[in-house]
Amino acid sequence: MALDYFDASINRIAAYVIGIRATRKAILAAMLTPHDELARLQKEGRGAQRLALMERLKVMPFGEAWDSCCQQAEVPGEGDWIQEVETYEKKILTKRI
Repeated sequence: MALDYFDASINRIAAYVIGIRATRKAILAAMLTPHDELARLQKEGRGAQRLALMERLKVMPFGEAWDSCCQQAEVPGEGDWIQEVETYEKKILTKRI
């Protein structure tokens, strides 16, 4: 799994954090997907029902589940982590230049 985005215009810490969070979100999304039900519908030839379920999944509250995971892990939520990176850049990275 790739945990890093390469972008020379941003610092490596932000790139790593973005990558690891994206990977964890993908894993969470996979865990929340009702694979057994989708497979059953496919096996039964109920393609319309399968497609309807896949469309319903798009509007399910993934963000709430992600925020709950962040809270349990005692890490900043989706809108807050970048502020910590900016603070780190100002306090630490600017001293390295």
